[in-house]
Amino acid sequence: MELVLGTVQFGLAYGIAGSSARVDDTTARAILELAWASGIRTLDTAPAYGDIEERLAGLCEGLEFRTVSKVSSVGPRRRLDEAWLLHSLQQSLQRLGSRLSGVLFHHAQDLHGESGDRLWSLARDWTRSHGIALGSSGYTPQELRLLHQTHNLDFVQLPGNALDQRIQDHGVGTREVHLRSCFLQGLLLMPQPEAEHKLPVATPALRAWHTWLREHGLSPVTGALSVVKSFREVTHCVIGVDSPDQLSGVAHAWATAQPLPAPALSSLDLDVIDPRRWRLP
Repeated sequence: MELVLGTVQFGLAYGIAGSSARVDDTTARAILELAWASGIRTLDTAPAYGDIEERLAGLCEGLEFRTVSKVSSVGPRRRLDEAWLLHSLQQSLQRLGSRLSGVLFHHAQDLHGESGDRLWSLARDWTRSHGIALGSSGYTPQELRLLHQTHNLDFVQLPGNALDQRIQDHGVGTREVHLRSCFLQGLLLMPQPEAEHKLPVATPALRAWHTWLREHGLSPVTGALSVVKSFREVTHCVIGVDSPDQLSGVAHAWATAQPLPAPALSSLDLDVIDPRRWRLP
């Protein structure tokens, strides 16, 4: 399993435990240099992450990261069309150049139906002509598995962590599975009282999580990565950080964490495991 550095924090203030501002360029460069020195070779970005896709090549000067980006959204009232798809693909290539190694449809629903078939065919022809992998992001393994059966995805990205273990129960079947949200936007790393205050509905799950950590003598970072490493299909784990110190801690935990299944921690409560449904105080 390969560690991937996400860049959303470089473009947006992000996450329940994140800072109230995006990471500045000096700090972002320091994080990227440390990531390279730590053996990380892949970045994850998107046009939807503020302006980081257009800034990323400059921040990575001298560091030849492979980069996965996404087909940009056109807003909630418009469906993705062929003209916008080509614009998004060409814009990502222009911004990232030879660093662009893979593209994901940011919204799996864009690939539903006949229009989705046409979009996939167009994107497949374009990516093949540029030697770039093509896949889809999604929220559940079930939706991505169905897409893979009809579109033969090169890779997928979906959420998963100690509380959200749906990937372990259902699987997708693609060659590559990129797992995001392994820290559940930082909720799993927060002190227990603070986490319960931030998301009261998750209190029972968080109590079970912190009890499990104490029983195994693990820090939250190492515990979270140990559970993720036990997921059979996952090939890449996408993490995000706000500082070099955070990345140093994650990289050390990644190097030392051993796969440790924890099925008893799994929750199917979407109000807990899906940040889109969170109701924060």
